[in-house]
Amino acid sequence: MSLRDELSKAQPVRRGPKCSICRLLIDLPEDDRDALEEALDSYMPSTVIHRAIAADGHRVGRGSVGRHRRGDCKSL
Repeated sequence: MSLRDELSKAQPVRRGPKCSICRLLIDLPEDDRDALEEALDSYMPSTVIHRAIAADGHRVGRGSVGRHRRGDCKSL
């Protein structure tokens, strides 16, 4: 089997807890979830989104928003 074949089958190994943003999106009421999804898909800086989430009383890590936006999170 060639390296190309092996790489095409390779899946990244993601360790650690599931994405806190994914969990939050599941748990939020619909209007808050829609607002967060809109913010995540916008040009709003991740730090601003993180501050808003934290101000609303949710605990997520500072890097969680950026990781989720890049698709590097461990989604559910």
